[in-house]
Amino acid sequence: MAANHKVYEALIIGSGFSGISMAISLKKQGIHSFLILEKAKDIGGTWRDNTYPGAQCDVPSALYSYSFEPFPGWKKKWSDQPQILEYLRFNVEKNGLKDHIQYEQEFSSSSFIEKEGYYGIPLLNNITEINPDEVDLACIILRSGVMGGKGTEFALYCMEKGIHVIQEHPIHHNDLATCLRAAKSNHVHFITGNLYVHLPAFKRFAEVAQHLFETKKVAYIDIALATQVSFPLVQMMIELLPNPRPLNIHHVLKDSGPFQVLTGEWGGLPLTLRAHNEVNPNDPDNHQHLLHTISLGCSGGTLSLTDTHGPVVWKAQLHIPHNELLRNVSAGNHLNEKSTMVLGPEFPPTYQEILQKQWPRAIGKDLLAIKSFITGEKKPEQRAHLELLCTRLWHDLTHALGSPTLRPDASYEQIEINKLIELANNIPAEPEEVSIS
Repeated sequence: MAANHKVYEALIIGSGFSGISMAISLKKQGIHSFLILEKAKDIGGTWRDNTYPGAQCDVPSALYSYSFEPFPGWKKKWSDQPQILEYLRFNVEKNGLKDHIQYEQEFSSSSFIEKEGYYGIPLLNNITEINPDEVDLACIILRSGVMGGKGTEFALYCMEKGIHVIQEHPIHHNDLATCLRAAKSNHVHFITGNLYVHLPAFKRFAEVAQHLFETKKVAYIDIALATQVSFPLVQMMIELLPNPRPLNIHHVLKDSGPFQVLTGEWGGLPLTLRAHNEVNPNDPDNHQHLLHTISLGCSGGTLSLTDTHGPVVWKAQLHIPHNELLRNVSAGNHLNEKSTMVLGPEFPPTYQEILQKQWPRAIGKDLLAIKSFITGEKKPEQRAHLELLCTRLWHDLTHALGSPTLRPDASYEQIEINKLIELANNIPAEPEEVSIS
């Protein structure tokens, strides 16, 4: 990289609520070497772009504020677009962010310069500057149009220029249908990202589940999730169930706790689903109590994906034969099997390993999938059909659960795992608990 190119410790893409919040957080941590790239001529994100009559916040103004910067001057309980935009400008001014923002700058790509130890990032001022002769595939990580973002607009532009597209989920059914039609008419391919089904723990769970569906009568499905990852949950269930249709929702219960409870049937199987339907508007990608837990129950026991990243656990059902003396149980009897067994690796990886190794490998599977469509090795029609089904099921699920409750005061507190281990070890293991056989 040329010597006159400036090196920053951090780069923030966009100057909406999230971008401004990240910049303020960096300054509070003593990090001042950062740059905010904004493709428009002003800050504000969606509150800059949406100026239609009646545009306003759909939650009380006091909640639609940074937790570190409450604003007593809201003029309305449900503030309109101009004052929300003014609130963002106030935060930029107060925290000295003006000199950190470069307007009319569009992020294109980055490459790691090993010798120097940083990323070189060519910047485009507009999507129209993309050269289709140099780009075969665009990975778009913006919300789709109906979801309030420019993802659909960018995807359509790329496809019109002959560029294949992978779009980040979630995506609304109408946007997906529009993009699939555009892909067909422009002789390119369009898919949505689907990394969760490629994770090794889920693949292991699905493999064992298929055996249960083929050989036993599955009695119920029990699911717990955070609604931020509800779209990949539907993708996982389509992969898992012999028939993922229909999704019939009977009841939804919301009480004082963080979870809503939904009951119904999925693919003809009784369903209980607990959804953590809360979000911190200042940090929407964090503070979930969990990602995904999926259990399938049958008369012999319960198969569980205890977390999106594992482990997979089989819990045998306790069944005591009548008129049988327990001291005379034969070696092959089910009572001599472990009450709970981990199927596959006993310990899942660290989150560092998940983010740096498992997720990139899983994303790579999507890249290989679209490559197989481009080369003609595989046909895209089945995947397109399943993606359309996914968007419909996801709409039905999220519509039933409703909008999330805003928790701007949600915070993270690390738990010392060594202390938990120490406390658990205060209770000595009994001989049968440490047996390997």
